[in-house]
Amino acid sequence: MSTNDKQPHVAHYTRRRETPPRTQAEQVGEIIRAHKDAAPRERFLHDMLNATAEDSPPAPEGQAAEIRQKSTLAPHRAKLARALENELARHEAEKARARLADAGAYEREGGNVPNLVEVIYEAYLVGAVPASEIARELHVTEEYVREVVRTHAPFSWFVEVRTDAGKWEEQDGSEDLWPAVDVEEIARGLLADSVSAGTRARVRVWKGHGPAPDAEPVYVAYTHDQDAN
Repeated sequence: MSTNDKQPHVAHYTRRRETPPRTQAEQVGEIIRAHKDAAPRERFLHDMLNATAEDSPPAPEGQAAEIRQKSTLAPHRAKLARALENELARHEAEKARARLADAGAYEREGGNVPNLVEVIYEAYLVGAVPASEIARELHVTEEYVREVVRTHAPFSWFVEVRTDAGKWEEQDGSEDLWPAVDVEEIARGLLADSVSAGTRARVRVWKGHGPAPDAEPVYVAYTHDQDAN
């Protein structure tokens, strides 16, 4: 080889230390926190875990191999479930505390805080903010804060319309914080406001966040009494 021949160029560089990949729970948590209107619930967690299960590689042929694979994946899914629950709980708590701070700032500017009861309830039970701190932030008494927490609860409700075929189809539904003693009155009002006169409909109410498929409602009302049978 002559001295005029080009020699291969060798690059010299310092290898940068790579950041370890984040856990799935951390990535999910970041996505949720970045979404200002996110309201994660048990259904979201359920969907995430189902997606994880569906993305798993198929089991090798044979029942024994399938059983071994399920037993291997189960601890990982359980660990992911716990991590996601912690991430979602932390996100909900942060959101409740931020909502309390915003409400306090709005009140100090002379405004009437909308949904004051909901702000108090979530700050205390979800955000783990002491009653004394909530009272100070919103300029209410500590006794009032405790009364709100004691007398209110979240309720899930659905208004359903009866079709000509005799089936019930969902028309409206939501989750709201109600005084526990007023559930029947509020539910009947929702039913009256949601359907036109003469429509055969019902409203069903469950206590808590998102009723389980086999859970019995705490209250049911009908526009036509014969539909209750």
